[in-house]
Amino acid sequence: MLELHQRAAWIANGPNVAWHHFLRSRYTGRRPARDGMTGVAVVIQTIVQQSESHADLGGWMEYFSDPSLPIVFEFTGTLQLETREFSIHEPHSNQPERTYSGQLSENGRVMTLRALLPGSGAAKPFHLIHEGTLAELS
Repeated sequence: MLELHQRAAWIANGPNVAWHHFLRSRYTGRRPARDGMTGVAVVIQTIVQQSESHADLGGWMEYFSDPSLPIVFEFTGTLQLETREFSIHEPHSNQPERTYSGQLSENGRVMTLRALLPGSGAAKPFHLIHEGTLAELS
């Protein structure tokens, strides 16, 4: 049986719907818990194409655990349009910056993220699914 993110990555997009159609959206999922905040959402709000192969991103990340309110941080990032690889940077005033790397699925419906940990490389990847796609899978 395929996991939910695998099923979402296999959904065929309709005619004239490219992977980047899903970018300015909300992606949600669960990440490995180390601080009790197990839910995470990424909302890409702005996309500015800088060249044929590169775009800058802006938006926010939400960290949450039921039933508390989410903690929200703005981010900036970059997207390689040819490979769908991206990086996200969360500047924090009182904590070290959080950095993530990842890639969007070929259909643009699944975001795979890895936290880049200072001094220890990348953490275990986790998957976020486009919210509209989650509704289709339910």
